[in-house]
Amino acid sequence: MQRNHGRWLGRNLLIAVAGISALLAAQSFEAPCEISWYLPLGQGSVPATIVDVAVASLVSCALIIAGNRGGRALASVPLAIASASCCLMGLAMQGTGEPLSIFGLILMSAGGTVLLFCWLAAVCAQRDIGIAELMIEVEVLASAAAILPSLLPASWCQVLAGMSVAASAVALCLIQRPAPSASEAERSFTLEPSSLAKILCSFFVIGLVVGSLQYSVFLQQAEGEMFPVIITAISLALVLWLFNRGRDFNLSVWTKVVATLSLVALILVLFSSTLTYLAYVLAGIAYSLLECGALYMGLLLGRLYPGTRVRILATAWCVGTLGSLPLLASAFFGPHIASRVAMLFMALLLVVASIWILEDRTMSLLLSASGGAKLTSLSGRPLESFSDSMGLTTRERDVFNLYIVGRSAPYIAEKLVISESTVKSHLQHIYTKCGVHSRQELISLVETTSKE
Repeated sequence: MQRNHGRWLGRNLLIAVAGISALLAAQSFEAPCEISWYLPLGQGSVPATIVDVAVASLVSCALIIAGNRGGRALASVPLAIASASCCLMGLAMQGTGEPLSIFGLILMSAGGTVLLFCWLAAVCAQRDIGIAELMIEVEVLASAAAILPSLLPASWCQVLAGMSVAASAVALCLIQRPAPSASEAERSFTLEPSSLAKILCSFFVIGLVVGSLQYSVFLQQAEGEMFPVIITAISLALVLWLFNRGRDFNLSVWTKVVATLSLVALILVLFSSTLTYLAYVLAGIAYSLLECGALYMGLLLGRLYPGTRVRILATAWCVGTLGSLPLLASAFFGPHIASRVAMLFMALLLVVASIWILEDRTMSLLLSASGGAKLTSLSGRPLESFSDSMGLTTRERDVFNLYIVGRSAPYIAEKLVISESTVKSHLQHIYTKCGVHSRQELISLVETTSKE
């Protein structure tokens, strides 16, 4: 039984892809200017891009504190227009002298971050947008746009950045914003505090390591392009592989790839002064994957738990940006966070963080929280009826019943005493029979069928 939901070409999906891609493209157009602009800070200096990321992390922290009050604001069109206006004002101030340029940088970063959160909240609220499909299409378009700054004059890039921000704001005004039901609005994300703390601390350490590696290359003035096309190309290839052509994102493999790239880059910096630039390339790839994976999990959890949506999205964005704050503190107060001793200490932290975050039980808890909270009330007869209507075999039903409530493939394999490859084979058959391409599509299909 095949069903075509048009997930790749839906109106809201295409608008969201165009708007988010335009916003990310604007950041790419401004990046070369920021990377070559060093700001004096205390006892040292930092690239403007570090300040940009630090402002984004502070905005994220403010939204975590604001919670649902921030969520109501993010759903309003006036805030989207105001944030886009701030971003455009910041762009216009670039090159007008250091005091105004710095203020413009802050305006641009804050406005762009708020506009991005408006987009993320809109995507979470719009259930006909497939998150995996959105991430893949955005990554493809944003990667293509990231190549343009190396081909165009800086003045053109600034104009294109302004046009991209304006286009993103217009697209956001066009997308539909359905109001959540009363039951959805009350549903909040809950996870064992110790497990959540381990996951967040581990991701923070990975983000800090990646940021420090890039900062180290800036300070050493290593020869090579600061935004090489190879980083964009390899990151895109890895994202497409990790999403497995539109199927469920493998969070466990993603964390292993990010941690491995970060650790290899650290080793290169520690033991070889001639391979610093290669370490920068690896760190750039790791950061791209970290940002993409964190956003995906934020969107997934934010859609499932509207009651804590803003805090979830802001926390996800902090994963990749919060590491900039220690870098700013290092430049201001003097201790060199990119020194060899500091790098060795971070290597040890990264090993410990990897052990924490890659622990099967901890990862399974997060995957379970993100996968099946909506279906805890669907058991017994509703799932049996759905399995009958789709013609699932006995073993496929066993796999389906565990998978639909958020269990990971390793957990299902252990529970049913079968191999992980057999589980994946059964899941592929289930997807084919149901005409879906991801767990979220399957959940939506079960919900729709149960209401009929």
